Formats: sequence, structure tokens, C-alpha cells
Amino acid sequence: MADHHVPRLGFWAFSATAIFSALAIGAGELVFWPSLVLANGPSVIWLGIAAVVLQWFINIEIARTTLLTRHKLGSHVAAQWPLLGMLLALGATVPWVWPGWVLGGAQFVAILNYGPEKPIAVGILVLSVLLLLGPGNRFRWLAIVQSIGLGLLLLGVLLVFAYVEWRFGGLSRFSRLLFAEAGFLKPIASLRTSDDLAFFTMLGGIVFAGAGGIMNLGYGYLLIERGGIPEIRDAAGLRPWMRLVRLEHGLLFALANSLTIGFIAAMLWMTFGGVTPKGGGVALVAAAHDILARENPLIGASFALAGFLVFWTSAVGVLDFASRIAADILGRLTGLAELKLYNGLVLGQALLSALILFSPITQPFWLMVISAVLNTGVMALYCGYLVWNNARQVPTWAKPGWPIQAILGLGCLLYCALLMLAVARVVG
Repeated sequence: MADHHVPRLGFWAFSATAIFSALAIGAGELVFWPSLVLANGPSVIWLGIAAVVLQWFINIEIARTTLLTRHKLGSHVAAQWPLLGMLLALGATVPWVWPGWVLGGAQFVAILNYGPEKPIAVGILVLSVLLLLGPGNRFRWLAIVQSIGLGLLLLGVLLVFAYVEWRFGGLSRFSRLLFAEAGFLKPIASLRTSDDLAFFTMLGGIVFAGAGGIMNLGYGYLLIERGGIPEIRDAAGLRPWMRLVRLEHGLLFALANSLTIGFIAAMLWMTFGGVTPKGGGVALVAAAHDILARENPLIGASFALAGFLVFWTSAVGVLDFASRIAADILGRLTGLAELKLYNGLVLGQALLSALILFSPITQPFWLMVISAVLNTGVMALYCGYLVWNNARQVPTWAKPGWPIQAILGLGCLLYCALLMLAVARVVG
């Protein structure tokens, strides 16, 4: 008889997406989108929201395969195609060895005169390793810590946004520009003629809006660790689980990411009066903090806390997800214990990241380029895999409708096109 166990709502029902969203929110909101909005106008935000929505569909289909097989997608792929599994394992580790989000958090704290940049970055790495390798249930600790961080982050963003609108105004003008006709298409149309910085900032914004790259696979891993998934044998058994996945992912991932992109970009746009200052990324955010701190120290502190949480929750998530995915795949390919592989990968990546921080090769622009290009390729790869998997391996009663397959197919084509443009830029 089929098991039609219905999942219960509550904190733990949403815990997997809370951890995932804490990673995802830091992947572009403070680094890429404020710069893109100041350079191209508020309507470019729709491009970020479209990227998040596309990733929502990708993650839902990753969850579908996870629920049906009760296996992690990485090892599921590696069992069928070892070479593809190895490529995914490399994609999970190589692009993320450069500790971009750790360095971003350290730069943010250092610019606020709270200490030297690189020792702070190492401190963040040490705290992240202790959290991931500490005693007890790692999933429970991550769920609690990342949920608190996510809540404080959203609260801080809303508080600062409300203050900026009250103090500086400009929301009505921002809203009018947000709905400017076809405004978000202009940056895409100019990609071929833009300079390298503008091109790769746009590429990074699209790829890292939401989780980005291999990190999307981590959502299925969290579903497995959360536990409680029964053996699903028919559509009636699958339906309540897919409803839960769509609900939690819609509220905590798609909605939270879209609102955070919009609120942070609008907040900085209003702070600078719509005028693009010199610099971008962390320097841009730090300049906004200086303005707000002079206006109101409490708001400046709230902004600093929100900024730090963006980078720190992302740093923990990147280190954890990259190690989870690679350990799962390598465990399947080599037969080694997954937990030992995970611990070794966490320590190894943290050590390599620390060495890179103190080496002369730390050139953020080119390292960001490498990361963005590789993650674009990985997303094209598993978008294509999901289309094939849904068509060939998912049972008929569990298959998604043709619109979802079409969206995944278009996503694959989009990432392939972006990858070809990026490779042409790098080679040229």
C-alpha cells in the first residue's frame, strides 16, 4: 500500500529552505545588483527577479528527483555517468576556493574600521569551520543559526529601507523607473558592446541572483538531511510533498530573494540620489554606510549588521554546500566514507582559502570572472540534465507539465548563450 504520509508545517518543515535561502540572499544582493541598478536604472531589477524565478523552477525539479529517489542528486548523477559526476564535484569546489563572500564580509567590516581585512576573513573562516565541524547534529545547528541570521538580515534591511525613504525620499521616482517600459532589456542588448567590468558584473548578477551554480544542488541535500521523506509510489503520495516544497521555496527563497534584491538596490539608489558614485561592490555599500551612519548611528549599525550577515551566512553556506556536494559524489565514485570526505573538504577548502587570502594572486575581478563563467557552465549542464531526467527517468505519474520542461529548456539555452559570450570575452 502506498504511503500517503503528509508533511507537517512548522519550523523544521521550512528549515531546509531557511538554510538554503541564507546562502542565496548573500550571493548578489550587496555585490552586484546595487551597482547594476545605479548603472542601468531601477528596471534592471526585473532581470534579477527573473533569474531568481528561473532558479525556483530549477530547485523545485531538483526536489522532485530527490523526493522520488530519496537519493542526493549528485550521487544519483555520478552513478549513471561517473565523468559527469566528477565534473559536478569539480564545479562544487574549484570555483568556490576563492573566498569571495568571506573576503566581502571582511572588507565590509574593515572599511567600518573594526579591524584589518585579512585577519577578519580568516576569523570568519575559522568560525564557519567550527560551526560546520562542531559536535551534535550539524543540520539542527545550521537551521537555527542560519534562520536567526536570515531573520535579522531581513529585519535590518527593512528597517534601513524605511529610514532611507523617510529621510531621503525618492521611492515614488524609483517605482516609476522600475516599471519603465522594457528598461531591463537595455543592459542585455548592450552586453556585446559593454566593457569587461560591465559585462561580468551583469553575468555575475544573473548567475548569483539566488544561489547560483552548483549550489542549487544543495537544496536536495538539505531535504535528505531534514529527514521524514517516505517512499513515494504514486501521485497522491507525491502531491503534498511538492506542495510543501513550492510553498517553502516560494516564501523563503523566491520571495525573500526578490524582495531583498529590490529593497537593497532601492535603498542604495535613494541614498545616493540615483547618481552612480565611484567604485562598486563592497566599496559602494561602505560609502552608503558612511552616509547613513552620519545621519543616524543606530541606522548605520543596523546597516553594518545586515551587511555582515549577508556575507557571513553566504560564507557558511558556500563552504557547507560545496563540501556536501563534492563529498557525496566522491563517496559514490570512490567508496570512501562521506562524513570523512566532508570533514576533509571543509578543512581543505578553508585552508586553501586562507592561503589565497595571503597570496599575491588575490585579484578579485579575475577570480570573480572565473567563478561566474564556471558556474554559468554548471547551471547549463544540470538544467539540461533535469530536462532529460524528467523526460526519460521520472515516472509518468510524477512528470512535470510541459511548461516546466519548456522553462528548464529555455534556462539551459540562456546559460549556454551567456557561457559562449563569456568565453568569447575571456579568449578575446
